[in-house]
Amino acid sequence: MKSSIRPTPINALASLTAAALALPAISTEVIADTSPYEFSMSYQATHYQEDNVDDSAVYSGDSERYTIDIQQFRVVAPINSALAVILNIQDETLSGASPWYVDKEANPDKPVVMSGASIKEHRTDASIQTTYYHDNGSLGLTAGISEENDYASSSLGLGASFNFNDKLSTLSVGVSGSNDSIEPTQGNVPTNTIKDDKQSSSAFVGLSQVINKDTIIQVGSSFASAEGFLSDSYKLNDRRPDSRQRWTVNTALRQHYSSIDSTLHLDYRYYGDDWEMQSHTVDASVWVELGDHVMLIPSVRWYSQSDTPFFANTADSANKYHSSDYRLSSYGAITTGLRAQCKYGDWLIAGTAERYESGKELGIFDGDESPVLVEFTRVSMSIDYTF
Repeated sequence: MKSSIRPTPINALASLTAAALALPAISTEVIADTSPYEFSMSYQATHYQEDNVDDSAVYSGDSERYTIDIQQFRVVAPINSALAVILNIQDETLSGASPWYVDKEANPDKPVVMSGASIKEHRTDASIQTTYYHDNGSLGLTAGISEENDYASSSLGLGASFNFNDKLSTLSVGVSGSNDSIEPTQGNVPTNTIKDDKQSSSAFVGLSQVINKDTIIQVGSSFASAEGFLSDSYKLNDRRPDSRQRWTVNTALRQHYSSIDSTLHLDYRYYGDDWEMQSHTVDASVWVELGDHVMLIPSVRWYSQSDTPFFANTADSANKYHSSDYRLSSYGAITTGLRAQCKYGDWLIAGTAERYESGKELGIFDGDESPVLVEFTRVSMSIDYTF
């Protein structure tokens, strides 16, 4: 262990490569291709608060939506120069009300029926990742479990990275699978199943290329498949197909500007699935170094998605598949955020605040707007200590 705490300047390369390309729908973390050489512990607390539903649109139920508190703990333990273990634990509590259904045909002025503030959930996640590092890359295995009042999931993933071209190029690949079981709590809102399950699998491939000392580009793609019970058990007459295939294409740029001690992170993702939904995401942030120890990271994210053919702002339809879940509607969203972090010696302390706004006018796709689109505020604080 280190014998003293000393001032340590923020590393420009860490700024350049941090928050690398995220490949969604993959339970396996992207495996790093260099072994961590120090033991570290991290803790983060997050508070998530959804805005209330407009009272004028609520026919019955409680308009107060979800409040979620999350605590995350992470340990990185190098065993030797070629082997490392990472342990992640997350504890989450949720309370509030959720839209049960929307029916503009029966109640055009007040179409929203909420669940009432009876929903209370507690979820615990744990995962362990073991990674072996060699001269030209790495190989990692991840296993995870998740449990809450009415849901249980187990997952397993395998990932690998391969360096070539004098280690200026890195190819990353991975596969994962999970098995989920649901047994809805029979509360104030009737559920549409007693007990069911689903199985999911996914795969990804990504390529990272160092262009020069200041520029990295990344491209990637993923595919995921799910089969089983895919409906929302807490929505009225929610009937969805029992299979879903999803795919994404990602690109990313990391550009460092040494003259202003800043790094641009720019990401784009396209998403599509066989439910005829597609989306676009553009994410931009600037990592600004303020002296040797402080960094500010303003960010903005734009998102737009189309709806599924079976989405409707009605309580039911004659169609085989039907849902009034806003998550299957057409909408757009803007997320703005600011992160501040300070590194001094072995310690890194950070705080993040984000605001998420949504609306049909923010998107580019046609379709009906749901009256219960979510908007939220999220704040978090974290502390990291390296031995």
